Amino acid sequence: PCAENGLLYFVALFENRDRIVRDQWVKIMKLRIVREKLTECYHRESVNHMQNCRGLVERYLKELPEAQMGGRPPFLKKD
Repeated sequence: PCAENGLLYFVALFENRDRIVRDQWVKIMKLRIVREKLTECYHRESVNHMQNCRGLVERYLKELPEAQMGGRPPFLKKD
């Protein structure tokens, strides 16, 4: 019984880690799409890009801090 509980703990731990990594990966890929749209807007609007691409820039800057991977996953951080 004790070994079974330990195994269930590690299974849950790995499933949680996989979920966190998957969620972070989705955020990164969404940010990549916004960046590609922003690049297209810069090229399309050329001299007027400051006015016409502002919404994409604001969205990109808002989502950037959320989409960065790094450090230890939250479930392994020590407080």
